[in-house]
Amino acid sequence: MKIFEAIEKMQIVPTAFLKKLKGGCELWEIRIHAFRFIGFYDGSQKLVLVHAFDKQSMKTPKHEIEVAVLRMKAYLGAKGLL
Repeated sequence: MKIFEAIEKMQIVPTAFLKKLKGGCELWEIRIHAFRFIGFYDGSQKLVLVHAFDKQSMKTPKHEIEVAVLRMKAYLGAKGLL
């Protein structure tokens, strides 16, 4: 997708595209129109996307965050980082 390519090349990504989710977790949300991609940083440069959904409300649904957290833990566990 062209948006992902553009984000990858930016030094500073505007919050219109990439924003850290609240709640003390290390999850980030990429915003592309009504679609949302949730991921986390593995190191300082690698953003691992673990969940995607079509956002229907202003607030990110708790269930969508829970799915992303489970997948993040599975990823980190497989790498021996948990």
